[in-house]
Amino acid sequence: PVALSSASTSTDTTNIPGERVGSVPQATSRAELATLFGEAALLDTEVHIGEGFTEPGTAVNADTPAAFSVIWADNDQSQTTTVRDFGPDWQTPEGLRVGMPFAELQSVLGDFDLYGFGWDYGGTIVLEGSNLSNYDGLIVLRLEPTKVDTFQQQPEAFQALQGDHLISSDNPYLSALDLVVYEMIVYLDAPL
Repeated sequence: PVALSSASTSTDTTNIPGERVGSVPQATSRAELATLFGEAALLDTEVHIGEGFTEPGTAVNADTPAAFSVIWADNDQSQTTTVRDFGPDWQTPEGLRVGMPFAELQSVLGDFDLYGFGWDYGGTIVLEGSNLSNYDGLIVLRLEPTKVDTFQQQPEAFQALQGDHLISSDNPYLSALDLVVYEMIVYLDAPL
């Protein structure tokens, strides 16, 4: 395990997909999280991973702008695999973050595709072929409209953008929906 210093690194909110989340590197254990953030900032819990499934994890700084949750690779809580449930303070060096507006995302990624809406992986961005294709397989970003009734208010857009198929980021319906990044998942090790 890596020796970590809470005084100098626990305020770092930069994600480097495949390497670290702030001061949390790949090999961080539960005990090292406690050293970094203090035991009072940790909550062992089941972390929702989608489709009704959960994994054992630890929430850090829950309900704060610096929040995140770690999913453990083993029962001993000795190595992280995935980090999710990020608060708005977290971002990549390029500025990818929860709450990022669609237009800003386009300026960072360039042309990209995303999956249609209305299913479990709806709004998931495909990084392959984008300006950040080096992050493909290391970070997951998902978009959704800022207003829950957007698709009811714009049924033509919903019809054009729903379902399990790829949509180009230059689709004119997308810019009319007031989309933001609502989920960011960072893999500290490339997923299988």
